[in-house]
Amino acid sequence: MLIHEHMVPKSIVIERLKKLSNPTRDSVKELLEFYCKGAVVTKDEDRRLNGNGLRSKMPTDWDEKDVEARYALVGIVLRTPTT
Repeated sequence: MLIHEHMVPKSIVIERLKKLSNPTRDSVKELLEFYCKGAVVTKDEDRRLNGNGLRSKMPTDWDEKDVEARYALVGIVLRTPTT
């Protein structure tokens, strides 16, 4: 079974949107384009994320740039689809 994942949990994206001091159309678009990415993981990989407290959180040392940080922390290697 495969599961769709938000690479950066929606709660984090919403938090970042709320922190925009003077949101503009462009700043909101830029933030959403950067953070709103999806991944497909196996049920086992999903359990690993959840078991490590990363269901709706990013790692505590997250640099706010590496959208794959949750996966790297638990040893999940994401692949880019080939054409």
